[in-house]
Amino acid sequence: MEINSDYTYTIEVYDPSNGNTLQEGPVGSLMKYGEHTLFEGLCKGKILPCTYGSVSKAHAEPVWLRKHPKPYMSSMAVTIDVDGNSQSFSKVFTLTAFYSKAQRIGRLLVERGLLADNTPIYYRIAAYPKSRDTISTGNTRSSNFSAKITTGRGDLILKQPEESFLNVNPSSRELFDVYILKSTRDSLIRKTEKAGRYENASFLVGYLGYAPDSKRVYLAIVDEISAQAGAECTSTSFTFSSETFAAAQKALLLHRNDQRLHIAGWEHNHSFSLDSEQVSQPATTTAFWSQDDDLVQESAFPEPHQVALVIGLKTTSSATTKKQPYDLKLYGWRDAIIRERKFLILKQRV
Repeated sequence: MEINSDYTYTIEVYDPSNGNTLQEGPVGSLMKYGEHTLFEGLCKGKILPCTYGSVSKAHAEPVWLRKHPKPYMSSMAVTIDVDGNSQSFSKVFTLTAFYSKAQRIGRLLVERGLLADNTPIYYRIAAYPKSRDTISTGNTRSSNFSAKITTGRGDLILKQPEESFLNVNPSSRELFDVYILKSTRDSLIRKTEKAGRYENASFLVGYLGYAPDSKRVYLAIVDEISAQAGAECTSTSFTFSSETFAAAQKALLLHRNDQRLHIAGWEHNHSFSLDSEQVSQPATTTAFWSQDDDLVQESAFPEPHQVALVIGLKTTSSATTKKQPYDLKLYGWRDAIIRERKFLILKQRV
């Protein structure tokens, strides 16, 4: 995705007591925001699956703060143009979408002793005019999904799902649906049981689909690949390496006949006890999203549809429960940040 803008963008971490900037740095590539705009346009029916793979350009513009003079902005608007401006879709990203970048600057300030640990981070985004012929990303690529969107296959025929996880307001509507095959879920839980108190991780294998009748995009998770090669695990952390990803891609090519399949996300477990220092009290589950998880998702699974499944321990009121009760939560991208989201367990492959 190539995204251009008439402005360069700078993120500033500042002292709220006096407004002074403590540290600033470039926002960097805007490609992420172009990809998220493109995918949301697809999910909302504004960009058709037949044109999705051919869209390669977007434009970004700052939305200025009303009560403050430029260069500070309240949000950023990204517009995707399709077929010579005959079709377009725009999305506005609030400053929350830049939080992970501000957090990295904040950590540097903590390491240098310029900011106390656990201090709230205050940041703002400045936009400065530049030449119109300057491209803001430098790194361009086409959409990875052109071969993954499937059409003409009919609606998904869903039986009553065995389980639905996550206490999310039932009236809320997800941008796209996520289905996880029951056999895949069961396999991941067995690996968690075998790992004991150590963290274990796997790659989620699936594909993107499109149901023409309902016009809904869905992500189907149908298999998993263990993340073992070159990985390091402890009771509270799991670290991927380039070798880990290379082994997963090799396994995908050697053992999968379905060309739609790709790495659709990752799974890991939090098997430390509920009274561990890793858990904020009071807690009923360890299937939470951590700052370390956020870094992994940001760097290794940045595509808008890629998700993360966390398997944790949960409390139970039954003293006769023989098996350790597990809690499953799914996290995914929305508005360029990670949020907890719904998913359904299916008994058969879709």
